[in-house]
Amino acid sequence: MTAQEPTRRRPGAAGATGAAGAAQRPDLAALLSGPRWEPLPRPTDAPVQRVRVVRAEQHPSTSAPVGASVEVLAREEDRAIIRLRHHAPGASAVAAQINGWWNPDPPDGLDLVAQGDGWFTGVLSVPGDLCATIAFLEHHDDDGDGGAPADPPWWSDGLKGKRPAAPARPQARPGGSLVLDLVRDRVIASHAPSSVPVHELATAAGEPRTRWCAIDGTRGSSGTSEDGGDRAGTGDDALPPSDLPLLVVTDGEAHVDRLDTPGALAEAVRAGDLPPLLAVFLDAWPDRARDLGVPGGQAAWIADTLVPRLRPTPDPRRTVVTGSSFGGLTSLFTLARAPHRIGAAIAQSVSLWRYPHLALAAPLRAALRSEAPGSVRIRLHAGHFEGTMGEAARELADAVSDGTGATIPVRMHRGGHDWAWWQLAMVEELSALLAPDRA
Repeated sequence: MTAQEPTRRRPGAAGATGAAGAAQRPDLAALLSGPRWEPLPRPTDAPVQRVRVVRAEQHPSTSAPVGASVEVLAREEDRAIIRLRHHAPGASAVAAQINGWWNPDPPDGLDLVAQGDGWFTGVLSVPGDLCATIAFLEHHDDDGDGGAPADPPWWSDGLKGKRPAAPARPQARPGGSLVLDLVRDRVIASHAPSSVPVHELATAAGEPRTRWCAIDGTRGSSGTSEDGGDRAGTGDDALPPSDLPLLVVTDGEAHVDRLDTPGALAEAVRAGDLPPLLAVFLDAWPDRARDLGVPGGQAAWIADTLVPRLRPTPDPRRTVVTGSSFGGLTSLFTLARAPHRIGAAIAQSVSLWRYPHLALAAPLRAALRSEAPGSVRIRLHAGHFEGTMGEAARELADAVSDGTGATIPVRMHRGGHDWAWWQLAMVEELSALLAPDRA
């Protein structure tokens, strides 16, 4: 994992504050309205990002094979030697599906070698800071026509995981997945429900399902019920009065039901890396592409309804919104709409392709100028294996910096478009943003 800090640029005009800043705020909403904010279709001409695969020699096994596994065998300077192992009786070929390595060079570079008894293994030399979800694709020659075995479909189609329409039984199917996190020296399951009790906030019809937890460093959250149920409260009165820092997280169903982000936040608070805080998780609405990653939708609801409801007199420097992909766009739109309420955005793997080149620069510059210098902070993250997303993030950071003098860090991670690094990189960034609040 590396971090890029753009050179601090010569400050532009001084930011407006006080009454002058308030007078500019209606213009922020105007900058986010109109036909120019009609989302563009996903590009179909993006260049293919090929990843060179480096094979390593087989190493003696340190443990008996049990199910699909990833094992770190050795560290060599800035590389790591890993063994991949998968059990697929009846499969004619198995490939490791490393998030972002969708087009390996060579095309069979991530194929595992059959070892007998249905076991397939492979040993790779990978970047020492790789953080990626790893699954396995199996190819079965079971069409029964007696012809020559077909090549695995990923040799021609890549490893993104698309399943062929025929035959009825798919020839490429994903197995269980794991997270290989060489930054933090761990291999973990990629799915785990919340280990911290969460509560549901009452919302009106048409508003997203919203859950929350007040994390104070203990296993539970303040205001939890005796039985620790997942929905301890159903109304606004279930949310205790609090002046804790506020974190608003998009794609809440992923963070609460599959990633245990409440548990990761609680662990950071217990370790002293974060101050106690109030975390609020918003599910994506049924039409995610319509309501997430647009200037209206959830961005407008967070800025104009949710945060005022939770913080009638907000401290914007202690209010952070975060999201990934379309959620990353939402976090930027939310801050651009209401920098007097939301003072920081952590935007990861931002889908900037949805709008014309650098369209977000003008509203973000206006947001930064409308408040006191340094009071509005933007943090951008991208993966090395996400095509041009990193370059687009740097261009946006530079364009906003050019007009405001702000420093907007762009952190690059050795991963793909992947929850594997999104979650804990967000927690680490949040720790830096809330550093003054630490005990």
